[in-house]
Amino acid sequence: MLKKIAALTLCTVVCLGGCAVNVKTEQKPQASITLDIINRSSQDKLTAVYFEESYDCFGIKSIVVNSSQRNITVSLEKKPYQTIYIKYVGSTFDGANFHPRSCSTSYTFRADESDAYTVILENVYNNCDVEVRRDVLTASAFLIQKVKLNSRQPAATVPALSSGPWCEAVEAFKG
Repeated sequence: MLKKIAALTLCTVVCLGGCAVNVKTEQKPQASITLDIINRSSQDKLTAVYFEESYDCFGIKSIVVNSSQRNITVSLEKKPYQTIYIKYVGSTFDGANFHPRSCSTSYTFRADESDAYTVILENVYNNCDVEVRRDVLTASAFLIQKVKLNSRQPAATVPALSSGPWCEAVEAFKG
């Protein structure tokens, strides 16, 4: 009888032990977008970053630093708006002298209407040229649509070694 009670107790403990095991629930994968960056000024060094928060450009994340890559692909969390900052540094030689070439700019664009965007960057005579496009596929046509860019002003002061805020806050981009 004692053996039966011990066996029954052991069986109960083993069965109930299975109930105590944490069952991992499958998490829904986070939605993302792809940015295909085309660098048309690969003779200059490109630094590009994006911000986790577009409201005031908080949470700086690097895409590339001092790169001469022509094509860069990055996957970002899908949010209503994305804010990117680019900076080019380089020089040209006219046969006698080197002339510095540099520009920097920040833009925010709507990024929840597609899963993929093409970002075209270029340093044109010390002026950063940025264009963002998205592909639109309809039943009757395939279009490449320009995405409206919103220029961002740098923040008045940014604490050293901080992650922001890097631009003036814009209520429309609060997410």
